[in-house]
Amino acid sequence: MTKPNYRTPFQAHQGRKDPPPGGKEYLAQLIRAKVEPEKHSMPICYRHIEGLAQSISRREMTESVLVLVEPGLADPDSLSTNMFCCFLCQRKAA
Repeated sequence: MTKPNYRTPFQAHQGRKDPPPGGKEYLAQLIRAKVEPEKHSMPICYRHIEGLAQSISRREMTESVLVLVEPGLADPDSLSTNMFCCFLCQRKAA
């Protein structure tokens, strides 16, 4: 048996709370990274994420957005999801 919902749309929105402290800044960082990924995000694979996270913490780079990608190099002939690669994997290959 389904319980009837007698709330109006206005009442349904009353249950929303303000974002947690720092939530608005976090969302702004994600939006910036989506709009300009080459400036505000770093593609990194699971093999290198720990070292990069430690480096970011030491340097206090709080504006960085990490994007988890598959390890290895991107395939330039393919327009698949693997078109971006970990910049540390790419640096090691060079």
